[in-house]
Amino acid sequence: MVLEATRGPRKPAPRRPRPRPPLAADAPAALRARLVTASFVALEWEPPRAARVRPRPGHRRFHVHVYRIFRDGKVVGHSAHPRFTDRRGLIPGARHRYAVRAYQRTGRAGSRSRLLLVEVATSSCVAGSSRASITQATRMTQEMVDRLFWRAGFGPSPADREDWIGRPVSGLVEWLLGTPQSYTSHALAPLTDANGLIDPLVTNTELVLEWLDRMQRAENPFFERMNFFWHRHWAVSRLDGVPAAFLLAYRDRLQRYGDFATNPTASFGPLALEMTTEDAAMSYFLNGYENNKVHPNENYAREFMELFCIGATNAAGAANYSQTDVEQLARAFTGWSLNNTVTSPAYGQVSFRPSVYDGGVKTILGQTGAFDAAQAVQIVLAQPSHGPHIVNKLWSEFIATPIPPATLAELVTVYTAPANGLALLPLLRGILSHPLIFESLCEPNLVKPPIVHMVGILRAMGVPLKGASLPTALNNMQQLPYSPPNVSGWEGGLSWLNSGTADARFNAVVRAQSILYGGYPGTAPVKDLPKETWEQAYGRAYESVGAPWLSTQTQALLLAYARAAPASTPSLRRQRIYSLQASMLGGPDGQVM
Repeated sequence: MVLEATRGPRKPAPRRPRPRPPLAADAPAALRARLVTASFVALEWEPPRAARVRPRPGHRRFHVHVYRIFRDGKVVGHSAHPRFTDRRGLIPGARHRYAVRAYQRTGRAGSRSRLLLVEVATSSCVAGSSRASITQATRMTQEMVDRLFWRAGFGPSPADREDWIGRPVSGLVEWLLGTPQSYTSHALAPLTDANGLIDPLVTNTELVLEWLDRMQRAENPFFERMNFFWHRHWAVSRLDGVPAAFLLAYRDRLQRYGDFATNPTASFGPLALEMTTEDAAMSYFLNGYENNKVHPNENYAREFMELFCIGATNAAGAANYSQTDVEQLARAFTGWSLNNTVTSPAYGQVSFRPSVYDGGVKTILGQTGAFDAAQAVQIVLAQPSHGPHIVNKLWSEFIATPIPPATLAELVTVYTAPANGLALLPLLRGILSHPLIFESLCEPNLVKPPIVHMVGILRAMGVPLKGASLPTALNNMQQLPYSPPNVSGWEGGLSWLNSGTADARFNAVVRAQSILYGGYPGTAPVKDLPKETWEQAYGRAYESVGAPWLSTQTQALLLAYARAAPASTPSLRRQRIYSLQASMLGGPDGQVM
C-alpha cells in the first residue's frame, strides 16, 4: 500500500515591500539664460515640480537645499536660489552646455535638468543698445551698469553688476547720489615701506596713500569721485608747501559737497564762501592770508573769478571781468588771517581781523557798495557766466561729448533756479541720468583720469597698499593727489595720453601686481594650476581683473597669446596669467570708460 504524502498548510510567501512612488518631476525646469555677455552667463530656472506642488498621496515632497550648476559636465557653482551667474573662465565665443541639479539637505539628489546650450558673447555689449532710446526708466544692460560705475565711480564689481542689471537707470543714479558713505573694513591695511601703518601727517607718500585707501574701500564710489572733482576744481598743492594737516581738513571740507545723503541741499554758494573765508589750505596756497588793506594780494580774487566761478570769457568770447574787478574783489576779500603756528591750539584756523580789513566802498562787476567777502561772493555767483561755467565743468567730468546747447540751457536753468539756489544735487541728477552718458556703449569714449585708472585696478584686483610704488605710478601718470601742476588743476581728456603716460599706465598694473603677488607681508605669487588649459588661463585672468570691457580685436589678440604662450613650468604658467592681466588692464582698452 502506497501512502500518498500529504502537505501541511501553505505558508504565505514573504511580502515584498511596495516600492515608494517616485518623486514627481524632481528635475529643475525651464532652464534658460537670462543674459549672456562676454564676461558672464546669467542663468535662471524653475524649482522642481515636486518642490512647487502638493504631492499626490504616497508621494514625497522634494525640499531643495541647494542647486548645483554644471557646465560641460563639471560643477561650476552652487546656489540656494533658482538663479546663478557663471563668471568662471569664460572665453568669448565659446559654447557651453549647462545643467542644474537640486539636492536635499540629506544629500539626496534629484534629476538633472535638460541641457542648455549657450554661446558666450564676443563682446560685453548687447546688440541693439541705443542711447537715443534710453530713459530713466530703461532697464540696464551690463554695459550700462559698467558705464555708470566707471563714470561716477571706479568701475563695477561683480556684485554691482548682479545687483543692477535689469533695474532702471533712475534707481542706480539715485543710489549713487543718495547712499550714505561707508567704507569696507580692511582686509590688508595700508603699510609704509617699513611695514608700519600709514600716517598722512608724516610723509607725502602716506598722505596720498590715505586718500587712495578711502577711494579703494568706498562702498558708494561716487562720494569719493565727487570729492576728487572738487580737489581738481578748487586746486591746492602740497608742492607749494601747504601743510598736510591743512590738506586733510580741506579734503574733508570738500567731501561735504559730494555727500548728498547727509547734505542734500549742498550748494555752490556756501562752498565758495567757505573756500574764501575758512579754508586754511586755500588761504595758504593762493596767499589769501597775505591779503590786507595795506598790501592787497590779488591772487585769490583773480582765480576765484577765472577758474572757480565764472571763467575768463563768456560764450561770445567777451571778457567776464576786468583788472579793476580783480582789484576791487581783492579789497572785499581782505581781513582773513591764517594761524600758521604749529604749536598753537588754533593752528590751521582762518579768522577775521577787522584791523586789516578794507571796509571802504568798492565797485565789483558793475555793483558799488562797502561789500565784504560774503556779499562779494554773491555778486560773482550772480553773473550770467557762472551757471554755464559750472555746468560745463561737471558735464565734462562725466560725459565725453560736448554738452548740446539746449541741454546746457536746461541744466543752467535747473541749477540757477531761485528755488534751488545753486544746489548741486538736481544738477548732478540731470547729468548722470542724461542719455548721452550712455553713448558709444560698445566702444567706451572717455579717457580714464589716472586716479580712476589706478583705483579701478586696486578695487578690481584687491591690491593692498604699500609704500611709494603706487603714488609713484600716479606721479608718472601725471595725476598725483594734492599735487596738481598749477592752480587750474589737471587738464584731463586726451591730455592724459602721450608716449610717456601710456607706458606709465601699463606700468601701474605691473606695480599693483608686484604688491599683490608677494610684495605685501603674507601675499604669494598667483596660484599655479599645472593642468590649466590656455582657455582656462585666459578665463582666470579675465575674471581676476574684474571682467573689463575688451574690444573684439583685443580679445582675439589675447586669446592668440594665451594659446601660444609657453606653459611647461610653474614660472611660465604664472607669467601667462600676469601678462594677460597686465594687457587687459594696462592696454589701450583699459584706458577708456
